[in-house]
Amino acid sequence: MLGMAIPKRWVISLALVGLVSLFMASYSAVWAGPASATTGTTGAPTATPTTVPANTTLYSITQFTLSTRVVPPGSIQGMNVRAFNSDGDDITNTAPGLTYAWSITNGCATLTNATSTSAGFDFVSAACTGVVTVTVKQFGANPKSKTINITVNAPEGAPPVVPIANSSTPAKLPTGVDSNQVTEIKAGDGGSLSVDGGGGKAISLNVPGGSLGDGEAASVSIKPISADSVPSAPPAATEGASSGTFKFGSSVVQITWYDKDGNAEDTKKISKPAQVCMTYTQEDIDNADGGIDGLGIWRHNGTEWVKLNSTAYTNPNRICANTASFSPFALGLDVAAPGAADTGATGLPATGDYSPNAMTLIMAMFAGFALVGTGVFTARRARRVREES
Repeated sequence: MLGMAIPKRWVISLALVGLVSLFMASYSAVWAGPASATTGTTGAPTATPTTVPANTTLYSITQFTLSTRVVPPGSIQGMNVRAFNSDGDDITNTAPGLTYAWSITNGCATLTNATSTSAGFDFVSAACTGVVTVTVKQFGANPKSKTINITVNAPEGAPPVVPIANSSTPAKLPTGVDSNQVTEIKAGDGGSLSVDGGGGKAISLNVPGGSLGDGEAASVSIKPISADSVPSAPPAATEGASSGTFKFGSSVVQITWYDKDGNAEDTKKISKPAQVCMTYTQEDIDNADGGIDGLGIWRHNGTEWVKLNSTAYTNPNRICANTASFSPFALGLDVAAPGAADTGATGLPATGDYSPNAMTLIMAMFAGFALVGTGVFTARRARRVREES
């Protein structure tokens, strides 16, 4: 009767649910790991050791050679610490469970890598005295601490400002150069120039005052050129996290300086960096590895292309960099490093932040057995009823 009352498809469904439950339980060791499953061998996390071998037990740490360290204001310096066992052996990189903590009082510096063996200190640009403390801990061993007194010297007085005078005679502009693409730069006042790079793209140069020598007269031009007229981009690296190369974006320009008589200066260098800016397009962003973060200004120094420290701005869309030397400049688009693409590795699907506990998995396993058993019993009961009818 029971077999006739329960449709056959429900019997099959119950059996399938049971099999799925067994499958889930069999992967409990993997799903109990990180939230996003990855390929490779996984297992239970290593427990924190309650004891450590005697030859890797923390006994002492580095002694600072000086009781006081004097540093220049605004300097960046590093300090490091080493751990030793009772035999005097360096166990910094071999002992389990070592932790490091650095600190400095009175705000005399900001710290980087404050929980590593080597800490970086960016000291303030003012007179300051403080104490650097480093503490090394290990489970089962007494913590070890060392201190050193730090004195940051007061900054020297600013040197007197010597005014830079403009030339009494304006520079002669070069002949054969579009008047819209060249301008005079004055020694004391500096100057700026912006040209049309085509398609509404602006290319600009801003030279601060004091970039030229006292009384010097000069002029500068910006000429948009094609990528075919400059050396090609360097080939991509064969390994590493960065490709070390780029492809040309929407702007390539030649910036040329001229002396007071309008003669080109191929190796012109100014005493204060000037700012070069180029307009970028949506196509530049789409074609750069990393999007807007993959944009940069590159300069060819006569031997190779060098990427300048560049900053991207919006409204208007432009990317800018500072330079004291001049030659061809290009809006460069980062290229993905070889091997950076997906390798095609597969793994178990991510399970979010949920990791089932042992009791839940055991109950799921028993539920699976129960469902399978119920399905088998019901199927046999139904078959027997059919045979008797």
